Amino acid sequence: MGDSLSMKCGIYIHIPFCLRKCLYCDFVSYAGKEELFEAYVNAVVSEINLAAKKYSNLKIVSVYFGGGTPTLLSPSQIDRILFGIYEKFGIISGAEITIEANPETLSLLKLKDLFKIGFNRISIGVQSLDDSILKTLGRNHTSADAIKSYYFARQAGFNNINFDLIFGTPGQDRNGWIDALNRAVNLDPEHISAYCLTLKNGKNKYLQEVDEDLQADLFTVTRAYLTSAGYNHYEISNFSRMSFECRHNLLYWENQDYMGFGAGAYSKIDNKRFHNCFSLDKYINQIRNDKIYSLDDEDFTKNDIIKETVFLGLRLIRGVNDNQFKSRFKHSLSELYSNEISSLEGEGLVIFANGNLKLTEKGLLFANHAFMEFV
Repeated sequence: MGDSLSMKCGIYIHIPFCLRKCLYCDFVSYAGKEELFEAYVNAVVSEINLAAKKYSNLKIVSVYFGGGTPTLLSPSQIDRILFGIYEKFGIISGAEITIEANPETLSLLKLKDLFKIGFNRISIGVQSLDDSILKTLGRNHTSADAIKSYYFARQAGFNNINFDLIFGTPGQDRNGWIDALNRAVNLDPEHISAYCLTLKNGKNKYLQEVDEDLQADLFTVTRAYLTSAGYNHYEISNFSRMSFECRHNLLYWENQDYMGFGAGAYSKIDNKRFHNCFSLDKYINQIRNDKIYSLDDEDFTKNDIIKETVFLGLRLIRGVNDNQFKSRFKHSLSELYSNEISSLEGEGLVIFANGNLKLTEKGLLFANHAFMEFV
């Protein structure tokens, strides 16, 4: 099977270590596991080697180290993983290679090392430039730390920097969020991801989501402020300077293939989706025994792929292009989804014009409702 593959593909590396678990975090991440760093790196490198025996001829167009906090590892440990990808799969010239980082784990020396290793994009987990909000979220850094890490990244050579920001946090109001956006824009990162605080069931024992009206207002403010500042709103939660869209994440939204390595990492390859176990110990032991146990191994039918392509594509502000859709699936959007499109148009949530099906301004606020028509 692997020998027949020749497709555009991204690689995701999950580093599940943190200094401290943030109060809102629902990702696979663990604090206080420093003794497992080296064994985990060895396991990820071994998993890459095992996967390379199954899959070949993949066109690796992006690599993304996420977490957790990947920059808790040493540059030499990170380099071993990245070298393993180059050695076993190869990465196309000019590929986007991203690492997520938290400000408290960054120094100028570490950033210079990361740039030298081959990372050309860094995503800094700023989350807020308001110290009181950072404290509410349980973050380990201050706004001054975030700003310092940004300037260090510039000095190290990075010319593609993302800020992760969170709105809709307890204690935040419209003016406070506008001030945070203003401070971020004044630093001029190439990319800003702005996410609404989302918690399972709307709350946990530490935090509670703000009401939906405030969430909607803050989203509208975000869109208006960042576009007026020259950022292109290209996906519901993402804004970039021209030509600085996150190429790795575009693979997800365009329903392309990706391979995930590490505990809990997800993959979608050759019409199958699966993920690794979440347990660190179990993951490391499996790889030591030269085994990968794929969980929730799910085969996609053509209909499944079509549905996902539509609702993932609707996350993009440009929407789903009908000509590209027809070229890929041999049917137009209208042929397959006439009733769904008519229903959503009637609600004012989508517009189908100039060959593109996309969300309206109202649809951006009620995106999940629109997506459900295609699930």
